Amino acid sequence: MSTKLSDNFQHETCPNCGSNWDGGSIIEEFIRQRDEGNQFWKDKTDDDIRKYVEGWTDDEILAFVDQNMSFDSEEEMQKFLMQDRKDISWHLYSNFNVKVQGSYSPPYRFSRVIGVEIQGMYDGVSYWKCPDCEKTWNRWTGEEEITSIPTHPNYSDRINS
Repeated sequence: MSTKLSDNFQHETCPNCGSNWDGGSIIEEFIRQRDEGNQFWKDKTDDDIRKYVEGWTDDEILAFVDQNMSFDSEEEMQKFLMQDRKDISWHLYSNFNVKVQGSYSPPYRFSRVIGVEIQGMYDGVSYWKCPDCEKTWNRWTGEEEITSIPTHPNYSDRINS
């Protein structure tokens, strides 16, 4: 029986073996790493880690802008705040060296699915692979790969050796 991946499969279960692909909360994992002595996170609070992952809330951006920027009028400040969030983020980073965009996207969870890249064929993931049953699916079609993953002729001797 052939299986196909859904469009948002990374945090679901394997359609072949049923294993859970949800790797857990990114924020909780980074807090755990900090608590275990990870040097990158050692001086970060829970809120610092949340901001790193999710980005700043609108209220946090407003408070920063209110405290650190001056405008000729309330209307000018509102015009600045009505810009696209990416434009605001870029302005605050370039002028104040603060990063307000998060480093991750919702749902802020890890996936256990393995991305398979074939050197010489495409610069990026071409296939998704279950970490438990090792079944593979084509990245673009979601169709199950019945045969082995192809290799580029120039690289096959390096991959299989």
